[in-house]
This record gives sequence, C-alpha cells and structure tokens, in this order.
Amino acid sequence: RTNTLLPKVFDATFSSEGSVALRFVESGALRTYSASILTASSTAQASSSPGRLSGAYLTGELLAIAPGEKNTLISLARESLGTSVVQSSWQGSGQKKLVTLPLSEWRLLVAEDGTIVIAQKASDGISGSAYTLSANGALTPIIENVPGLVVHPKNSTVSLYSSDGALFVKTPSGTSALPISTSAEKCVWARGSTLIAYCAVPRISLGARGIQDRYQGLRHSGDSWYRVDVAAGTAVEFFAPDTSALIDVEKPRIDVANRYIAFTNAADKSFWLLRIAP
Repeated sequence: RTNTLLPKVFDATFSSEGSVALRFVESGALRTYSASILTASSTAQASSSPGRLSGAYLTGELLAIAPGEKNTLISLARESLGTSVVQSSWQGSGQKKLVTLPLSEWRLLVAEDGTIVIAQKASDGISGSAYTLSANGALTPIIENVPGLVVHPKNSTVSLYSSDGALFVKTPSGTSALPISTSAEKCVWARGSTLIAYCAVPRISLGARGIQDRYQGLRHSGDSWYRVDVAAGTAVEFFAPDTSALIDVEKPRIDVANRYIAFTNAADKSFWLLRIAP
C-alpha cells in the first residue's frame, strides 16, 4: 500500500474510511501519527506503485486509541493527574474531552455499535470494574468489583468478560458462565446481530500469576481456537495448531464478512491470519 517508512511502529489502527493511526515510541514517550495513503492520480500508475503516507502527529501522549462512530477517533490521553478520554477527527481536530479519570491504568474499547467502554487494567486477584461512557461524559458501571477483570463488549448490553481466566457472558437477562477458560481479550465477536464469538483458549493454564506473567512476556500460552455460541452456552474447537507451535494470541480482529481473524502472536510478535471455515 505504501513505502513511507516510520521506524519502530508497534501498533496500527485503521478507520472505516481508510485513515491509519500509527503508534511508536520516541525519546521514551508514546507518539501517534495519523495519516492517509495518497495514491498516484494515474490509475495505471496507482496499480503498480505504492502510495505516499501523508498526515500529522497528534498532540499529547495517547495511551490507547480506537476508531469511533462517524469516522471519529477515540483516544486515552495521559494527563498530569490521571488520564482523559478524548474524541476527535482522525487528524486531531475538533477535540472533545469526554471525561477525566483520576487513574492511568485503563483499557479503552469501542463496541460494534459505537459504545465506548473503559475498564481498569487487569491484575491477578485484584478486583476491577468496567464502565460505558456516554457522549456527555457520564460513566455507567456494567461490571463491578470482579477479580482479574478483562471485558470485551459486543454492544451496550452484551459483553464477554473473564475473571482470573474463567469466561462469562453478561446480557440483559443476567450473567452466565461459558465452558472454556481464557481471557476475554483473546476473543473476538462475529459481526452482526448473532451472539457468536471466536476465542483462543490456552491449552495449559498459566496459573495464579497468569495475567502479570503474560503481560510482562515472562510466559506464553499455546492456544487453540474455539467457536462460542454465547446464546446456547456452548464452545466447539475448530482449529488446533501443532503442539510444537507456540501461538499466544493477542489483539484478534475479524473482517466484516466474518471470514478471517487477524491476530498477533505475543510470543514473537509475528502476524497471523486465520480463515474461518464456512
């Protein structure tokens, strides 16, 4: 797509309109470069030549970013006394501070329906909570005081969450346990209204310090993939890598047609693409 080089990029987030926000570390600080790929005006030339990446550096140290509704960018910005959640254009203009938080260790998620969810970062045995964030800055708790909480929302009313490795689903009708043990951040929701999720499940438990050890890169799980029918409460394995391959799934993403799951292997940061059988 482009041969414009930005060194040391560790994360890329794309908008539905083709913009991309690249994150990297410079002089010990996180920086974000938001850009579009400019192709050549000639169709023949565009098909054979890479485009030019053109954009601007976003101000502030952004701890997390996510695509929002109507081609907006949602970011978690570091403040002197905590963090703030900011909505802006992908070029950084029209900034609107939605809320300021007194703590800095948060995860930022945007559900398929545009619902913004912030959750305290997980730690083994330590209780955490998750909240939805409205456009006027109001925080509404969705899950509270759960040990080792990791949450993955489908929409404003349905979320997967894990507590020290056990996986649950929360819906308007209540909370139910699911028959696999994994972190909710190893799951991805299928697109559309169906309550189907695909989850990478460690073949061997990492034990009592599983969250800290994995986040610090001290240990890695070897995962198999399961199709989870959340409504029925069932899970079926559909892909198991060779046991010699240590694949520790992180940052899974699914395409709009529910045909492929892209993810990173946390063990070596290699990029993988998994085809979902029809």
